[in-house]
Amino acid sequence: RRSRSRSRGRSFKDLDLRIFFQLIYLLGIGEMAFIQVVGGGSFMRPKGLSTRARATPPATVTMMAKKSVGDLGGEDLAGKKVLVRCDLNVPLDGATITDDTRVRASVPTIEYLMKNGAKVILSSHLGRPKSGPEDKFSLKPVASRLSELLGVDVTMAPDCVGEEVTSIVSSMEDGSVTLLENVRFYKEEEKNDPEF
Repeated sequence: RRSRSRSRGRSFKDLDLRIFFQLIYLLGIGEMAFIQVVGGGSFMRPKGLSTRARATPPATVTMMAKKSVGDLGGEDLAGKKVLVRCDLNVPLDGATITDDTRVRASVPTIEYLMKNGAKVILSSHLGRPKSGPEDKFSLKPVASRLSELLGVDVTMAPDCVGEEVTSIVSSMEDGSVTLLENVRFYKEEEKNDPEF
């Protein structure tokens, strides 16, 4: 049996493109810089889209390559504060890390940033604290392990927000590393609170 889209004279490729553009317009991201559009053509639009969205979009889309940390050089990073969200959620036996695989996986990125003169600020969560700060969920053991792996002293911040953290970050030297305390000590982190 032939599909509805084929019976209307459109191919499956055209249908996929139509859905893609509908999502772009419905989400309001049709003008974002990371999408480069080439070619010409038209597509079916659902009723109710704005006049602006009814403009004939191009027939093909070419996505621009995403940048990675390696695309940034010393001129981009020197003296800049770089906040890196790492996966440092490691298994602990008391204050001893039983498997440092995730810590070691973060080292190349951190070393690259350090080498290029960035002030590296690391952020992570550890475990699932129930109600605020708990010593068993502190990232202090991770800071110690990172210091060993990087061969530099990693500053352990007493919190992830607040004036004391701001002061520590402000006094960082180029190529230094600071690890913020467990962001999960705040319920706002798990709720993705934009104010947090």
